[in-house]
Amino acid sequence: MIVIVWGLDHEEAVATVEAMDEILDRIAGAPVSADCGHLVSIEREGIDCGLVIGLGLPDRSLVEWSDDSDPDAAGFAVEPALDLATGHLRFDFFGTPTDYGPARTQITSQLARQAAREYASSGLKPAGVEWRSAQEAIATDGTSLSKDELGEER
Repeated sequence: MIVIVWGLDHEEAVATVEAMDEILDRIAGAPVSADCGHLVSIEREGIDCGLVIGLGLPDRSLVEWSDDSDPDAAGFAVEPALDLATGHLRFDFFGTPTDYGPARTQITSQLARQAAREYASSGLKPAGVEWRSAQEAIATDGTSLSKDELGEER
């Protein structure tokens, strides 16, 4: 099963990537506001890793990987040919509008969705995107990451 969680209390479990895509389409089509999308957690039952994707903003997204068994593997998917955004993007982080810096949002919505489909199909960290480590994102954005983003307190 693929489990999709977003907002304060939304959770749906589906059996197929196609069904997941339908839910992601619905979420992407209803952003919190014109400048605030949704962060959506995508998990596979029985696997200690997961993907968070930003939906609902027109040109940019966010894809974060976490793995409870390997916190050092945490990172953000990037499109190196895409310039860094000039400012922060806002996504609803499970009820709290939260700003994410350019190093975390250097990916188009289209490629982010491909990464989500790849993870949902395989349960593995998507290989069809390049990754920036969480530590590199700190250095590039000049901001710190939360304990949840790092996977543990450091």
